[in-house]
Amino acid sequence: MKFRRYLALSIVVLLAVFALQNFNVLTVRFFAWSFQIPQALLIAFSGLLGLLVGWLFGATRPSSK
Repeated sequence: MKFRRYLALSIVVLLAVFALQNFNVLTVRFFAWSFQIPQALLIAFSGLLGLLVGWLFGATRPSSK
């Protein structure tokens, strides 16, 4: 594996450990909606959303090869 894969795997593991240590229930308010969600799920969802956005913008970038 390359360095970038090890780095990505390390970040995912650290994100998972952090999320599992923060399992309090939070109230999330977004515009007119309000709902309760465990903090760990919110952290995991935010991390996955960031991964998806990074992947989408990385996929649209022209190749440097």
